[in-house]
Amino acid sequence: ATAAEPFALPDQITDQVSALEGQTTGVQGALDDLETTDGIRMWVVFVETFDGTSPQAWTDQTFAATGLGVNDYLLAVATTDRQYGYLVDTGFVLDDAALGRVATASERHLAENPARAITEAARAFRAERSVPGLSVAIRQPDGREWSVGLGLADLENGVPATERTVY
Repeated sequence: ATAAEPFALPDQITDQVSALEGQTTGVQGALDDLETTDGIRMWVVFVETFDGTSPQAWTDQTFAATGLGVNDYLLAVATTDRQYGYLVDTGFVLDDAALGRVATASERHLAENPARAITEAARAFRAERSVPGLSVAIRQPDGREWSVGLGLADLENGVPATERTVY
């Protein structure tokens, strides 16, 4: 196995092992949509092996070498090692729990269909960034008040948001 040292990525998709097998255009479309819609720039790199470097350390070093920033997400996959790592900047828009859900959405497809894994991650990012419901209250200077709940307070159970919903 040829080890790949961490390196600066030249493009959003770097596939040194042909993992995407001609599906790069479709994957790039999903990444472009994610950036346009949600402001998240996802980077993906496929190498043969991390050669004993932990997936997270390899990903950390590649993130830094590439100069990625607050709106960037890096997914690094070593196909022979069957390992991956991901990294975002500390100021990224999603918290660790949401990032874990994104990783779970893509993880099950990494070995058999890497292109689907990436598009599922992009889809999960978009779902995490959606706002299913909100409550709005306005008090005007003359004392009049107006409030309303919009959307759902609980997606799983279909509970509507009200003006008194606590989030």
